[in-house]
Amino acid sequence: MATSVTIDRFEGDTAIVLLDNGQQIDIPKSELPPEAHEGARLVLNFIHTHEDEAKRADQARQLLTDLLQRKN
Repeated sequence: MATSVTIDRFEGDTAIVLLDNGQQIDIPKSELPPEAHEGARLVLNFIHTHEDEAKRADQARQLLTDLLQRKN
């Protein structure tokens, strides 16, 4: 899935980008192409990363286990 955004402005190391519905999101400049500038249109691609999701779930389970063991 992809969506288009427009770079509205830069604030320090952050790009303020606007979605077509008017919502604003902040993206670190380091994540943008080097030629990105105010007014530029970009396409954001959303990809479901199962590997990262599983890793985060494992970390959450381990944290919960650690916390429960401390209580006993």
